[in-house]
Amino acid sequence: RRLAGQDPSNAGWQRDLAAAHSRVGDVLRAQGKLAEAQAAYGECLAISRRLAGQDPSNAGWQRDLAVTLGDIARIRAAKGEVDAALQLQQERLAVNEKLEDMDGIAAASWDIAQLELRRRDFKAAFPPLARSYSILQQIGRLDGLCTVGMLFGQFLCAAGKREEGIKVLTRSRDGFLKLGRSQDAKQTQALLDGLSQ
Repeated sequence: RRLAGQDPSNAGWQRDLAAAHSRVGDVLRAQGKLAEAQAAYGECLAISRRLAGQDPSNAGWQRDLAVTLGDIARIRAAKGEVDAALQLQQERLAVNEKLEDMDGIAAASWDIAQLELRRRDFKAAFPPLARSYSILQQIGRLDGLCTVGMLFGQFLCAAGKREEGIKVLTRSRDGFLKLGRSQDAKQTQALLDGLSQ
């Protein structure tokens, strides 16, 4: 903090300070101290916004900004501030889209879908959910594909696309087994059993 304060123009020191605030936020969040964690992430966000604004072409600084937006969004969601969390996730998605970070786009889309579900807006939840699943398929992220697919498959079945939904759920079950996540595989199998009754 002292070094960053001595020379605010030194981007390296500023980024180190932001990283320190982020680590503090991680610890506080793990301890369940959400207000304190949000304050720490807020310090990180202020620095990340400033750095990202100074050099929009710096992918590292833009990525830091996207990560911090996601951290604060999760805190706001945990505190029940769903609308505020959704706004932050949408900003995070926009940064990831600018970076063409497919992993980041998939993750932000998944988080947006979950927030829309908390608002019980199923229609708004479907497009980001479908987008996340499609991207995870393209980039071959099996862990994410299984998790997102578990929900996406149910959505497809509810929308009358039963055969497609069952395929997605089956892929999730098989993927969970491959990853050694037997409890998740059992849960997905229970969904499939329910559909066959």
